[in-house]
Amino acid sequence: MPKISRVELHRSSEIPAPASEVWALLGDWAGMLRWWPTADQGAPPGPKLVKCDLVGEHGAVPRMRRMTLDNGVVIEERIFYQSDEARRIYYTKTEPAASQLSGYLASAYVDEIDGHTCMMHFSSWFDARAASSAAAVRFEAIYQAIFDGFRNYFSKTVNSRNQPTRALLRRARADGPKGCPASGSTASAKLRYSRLRAT
Repeated sequence: MPKISRVELHRSSEIPAPASEVWALLGDWAGMLRWWPTADQGAPPGPKLVKCDLVGEHGAVPRMRRMTLDNGVVIEERIFYQSDEARRIYYTKTEPAASQLSGYLASAYVDEIDGHTCMMHFSSWFDARAASSAAAVRFEAIYQAIFDGFRNYFSKTVNSRNQPTRALLRRARADGPKGCPASGSTASAKLRYSRLRAT
């Protein structure tokens, strides 16, 4: 009988976005392709995620996401507990038939730091028929990819929100309204920006 190693992990990372928005993205269980990083953005080596389907209704418990990799392997993760108040989910994960892992159980939760920042956590427990260190490295890489993907996603979101503001400021600097400090100065731009916002 092969030796079984018990593995328990906990990883956390700060995400520069409101806890409510991070929780909403986490809860979009089949929306992985919105934020999962590419190879250039730090995705773990190996097969690429090409499809993610929702089995069940959005927000319902239980519900499942079915992930298809470019090598044809299909992996399913099923949420069986969700608390919107505590911003916590528990879920299980299937493994391919030849996998050395079994019994995967995980929890993900989000803690608010302030109105613009939060801490995202993953805890997991599973059994490994291989070296526990190798199994731990695999999932640590997956959790890091999730953290990186969320940070990249919200960085793009913030940039897109700021584009209209930056455009107005550039226009304000270029126009240089009469009665204001010299065109191109910060004070002139801010005054012109406030006038543009009022119109």
